[in-house]
Amino acid sequence: MTLLPPHSRSRTRNRTATTGARTIAWLIAPLLMMVMVVATAAGALGESPEEMAAPSAPVEVRVVAERWNSVEVAWQIPDEGRPPPTAYRLYYRRAAIEPGSQPVEARWWSYRLDTDVGPDERRGRIAHLENGVWYEVTVVALHDSGLEWSDDSVLVRPGGRVPTARPPDHPVDVRVVAEGAGSVTVAWEPPANDGGSPVTGYEVWHIPRKDRWKENVDDAEAVRWARADGRLDSDVHRHVVEGLVNFEEYLVIVAAVNKAGRGVFPPRVYAVPGRGELDPPAAPTNIRVVAEGDGSVTIGWGAPGAEEGRPPPTGYRIRYRVVATVPGAEPSLGSWFISSDFSSEVRQGAVTDMANNTWYEFRVQSVAGDWSEDSVPARTG
Repeated sequence: MTLLPPHSRSRTRNRTATTGARTIAWLIAPLLMMVMVVATAAGALGESPEEMAAPSAPVEVRVVAERWNSVEVAWQIPDEGRPPPTAYRLYYRRAAIEPGSQPVEARWWSYRLDTDVGPDERRGRIAHLENGVWYEVTVVALHDSGLEWSDDSVLVRPGGRVPTARPPDHPVDVRVVAEGAGSVTVAWEPPANDGGSPVTGYEVWHIPRKDRWKENVDDAEAVRWARADGRLDSDVHRHVVEGLVNFEEYLVIVAAVNKAGRGVFPPRVYAVPGRGELDPPAAPTNIRVVAEGDGSVTIGWGAPGAEEGRPPPTGYRIRYRVVATVPGAEPSLGSWFISSDFSSEVRQGAVTDMANNTWYEFRVQSVAGDWSEDSVPARTG
């Protein structure tokens, strides 16, 4: 059994695509000699070629059997016309089902891998578990460029005895319905399955998005989700989370509780306080190339100028895409990728793990705010 490394999730699931590309004069400059045209149909539709080449993530993860020291789960694969994976992998971790306990959603090291099965399989077994202990299990599709994680997970308890009641499934249709000054409002519907015992309440938790991934175990261990106003009654399906920082991006999760414990959390939702009522942070300025290296480019920028009514950025992120560099070729309309976020004090950042000898276009965005007006070209090593 091996600890899950911090960056083993697929890069394609951490990138954000956007549209509305601009024609840029330097794209047709004769000094740019690389031959790479990526204005594909997939890019025009908002998905990068890399995303289209990745297999679909598993869905409908469910319990098949709970035996002595082992469990068996099954899953489905949506028909999206994507290539098959090289294999499927089962991950598990001890579940935090005690009501009010810290969620483990930001703790990448808590998952352990156990089993790989072939690309045609739709079920798998995890052995050597402790009887009577609740575990959370999920399934991942493996491919050459990384991993595609299922948004579904399931609670299992090995031991051979079927529990009289299980923690409920996650609430459905969790969504952000308002983003006010210093607050966000989330809503949800009851779980499809109450686990055999009526839902007695709900828990709403949140953290800043920048805390979702940490580089090492110590930093990740320090992440603490904030619980919104204790447990909510079972007839409550909407809640206002207050005391938030305007234009900070937050992740919000909701779980249902019954007498057996707290169920799993559904896929998290993103929320930005103030976005519905206030002007966003202004765009960074003076975008420039600082360094071009082996599979990496370092981009610099300046802070936005002071504008009345606009808050300072809570952070920055770099957006980039491969560009067409053949003189006279159509400008690239491919997807923009997103870098990791950088703190509001930082004025330069490196984008890594890119293809070498390739031209990219870079822009910088204030988190939850405006993009830079200018973009810059750079070529990797």
